[in-house]
Amino acid sequence: MRFALAPALIALNALALSTSPLAAQAPVQSGTSHQTKSIAWSDLTGVWSGRSLRATSDSVITLIAVHFSSPNKISVTYPNRAPIMGRLISTGGDSVVFDYGPYESLTRAKHTVASVHNVLHLKGKRMTGGFIAKFDDGQSLTGRLELARK
Repeated sequence: MRFALAPALIALNALALSTSPLAAQAPVQSGTSHQTKSIAWSDLTGVWSGRSLRATSDSVITLIAVHFSSPNKISVTYPNRAPIMGRLISTGGDSVVFDYGPYESLTRAKHTVASVHNVLHLKGKRMTGGFIAKFDDGQSLTGRLELARK
């Protein structure tokens, strides 16, 4: 009887070990790593021009130019307006995040845009992403940007 239980106990022990947290580690892959290249400031440097659109339609709000210069300086220009200085929040992966404002609203007379928060993604010579503009009266406008390197 002892000899009949031994194989069963060995099998149970093997089963218990195979379901332990130590055995549940992720498999190790061989070969080269497929890490994504993180965006560098030099990838952004220059003038990017395009258009600002409403989030839910193809309705163009205005033309826009975003200037990235060294070291980590950003400015935004609208037609017939002075440049507005931006503040870099972060870069990483394919993205750049920055804010700018305040400035006189382009869409709402007698209102000021307190700040605009942008998240843009770089792909080759194009940048796309979204923004949220917050107005002086608490209202906001969400939209998207389509930019190309000039």
